[in-house]
Amino acid sequence: MSKGPKKERRKMDVLNDSPIRVLISIGAPLALVSVLSLFTAALTNDIYSKYVGQILFTVTGLISLVTSLLGNVVGSIVSASWIKTARYYNSTEGYGINKYTINAMYSILIVEAICLAALLLGVDAVLHLLSVPEEVYAYAKQYYVIYLIAYMIIPIGSLLVMIVNGIGTVKDIFIVNCVSSCGSSVMAVLLLVVFRGGLAGAAMLSACNSIALILTSIILLKRNNFKMKPDKDAWRPDPILIWDVVRYGLLMAFQIVLCNIGYLFVSVQTNKYLSLDYISTLSVSLPLSGIMGACSTACMVFVPQNYGAGKGKRVKQFFILSTTVCVLYGVFCFGVFALLGERYFSSLFDDPAIVAYGKEYWFWNGLGYIFVAVIYTVRGFLDAVGLSKVSLVSGIGELIGNLICAFWIIPVYGTIGRSISYTLGWAIAAVGLFAAYLINRKRIYGKCVTVR
Repeated sequence: MSKGPKKERRKMDVLNDSPIRVLISIGAPLALVSVLSLFTAALTNDIYSKYVGQILFTVTGLISLVTSLLGNVVGSIVSASWIKTARYYNSTEGYGINKYTINAMYSILIVEAICLAALLLGVDAVLHLLSVPEEVYAYAKQYYVIYLIAYMIIPIGSLLVMIVNGIGTVKDIFIVNCVSSCGSSVMAVLLLVVFRGGLAGAAMLSACNSIALILTSIILLKRNNFKMKPDKDAWRPDPILIWDVVRYGLLMAFQIVLCNIGYLFVSVQTNKYLSLDYISTLSVSLPLSGIMGACSTACMVFVPQNYGAGKGKRVKQFFILSTTVCVLYGVFCFGVFALLGERYFSSLFDDPAIVAYGKEYWFWNGLGYIFVAVIYTVRGFLDAVGLSKVSLVSGIGELIGNLICAFWIIPVYGTIGRSISYTLGWAIAAVGLFAAYLINRKRIYGKCVTVR
């Protein structure tokens, strides 16, 4: 007896489903991964503490500005690659890897290669700029060089995740993001516990996880009838397409650069004025922003389509809903950091002074998550309705807040200046963004014919 036809899953209707249904449909798998990553991050930090030691936290705290800036700039190119080529990944029409995918990868690799070459050739200059102390200089340089060399593969995995998110099922989205966020714990066990890789193994951990991520993405894409073998002509570089992706990506990265200029000065002043014991606490965190990221992703899916269709009432409802959810979650994050700081740092460090530093840092940095929630939704909303220039107030606000801490509060008041630096920048950015939204409210909804 032949099997009957499979029941077709109901697809999400962004233009007609209720805003809350759309938010849940997009955000639920990403939020679940975020919750799981809380436990895996704690496990990974515990492995770092036992099998590498405090030196890893110290080194990553010293050079985190460079590694995060590299990730943000190259990540912007990855995002631009997806935006510029997304329409060619429609699995229902039999698309797969073609010239658009290949040239998107060329764009990523070109920018990545330039960044890595500059950072590797200027390794000593960068470490001196960051005021890395002599007693840990050799360790910092070892980690820095190995991490950058291994980094080359990471953005390709990020692009494949975006493709899976774009054409996969809810289950596929959960699986690929679970490997992306939680797979590092498995790699930590392999590299640090089994093979005793030490500091070098920790530096290669993200790249090794990206290999697993790429393999997982390929399997999931094949399940969605995504063609993995491009034609020979697809390998030919298209300079116009490459430049279009690079230009758009660099424009997206500009706001991140504004933020990181402030972070750079904060990092330099931190390494110059504050103790290594305090610096060791700065790389210890929990991945609590995942749910905020899920709200932001849902905003970028929902708002442009409904705004373009003139459905201003739905756009306004979604903006209020996503912002409310995000801010309430930000309050929750603050509670977690404020209440668990002492206990968590006591599990990683034996020195009471370091535990006290960590408790202080988590409290003030955690307070900033309330303002980060506003940034996630309001900045994404302004970008989605075509007001990306207005959203630059966010980067300017963060820059101002961090400069105040770098050149006044840290030199005069010490550790509290570093603990509140990001929070102050986020607060100024959040106030500026919300003010910008209110000022441009009529301009935004005036273009929609159905707003009430």
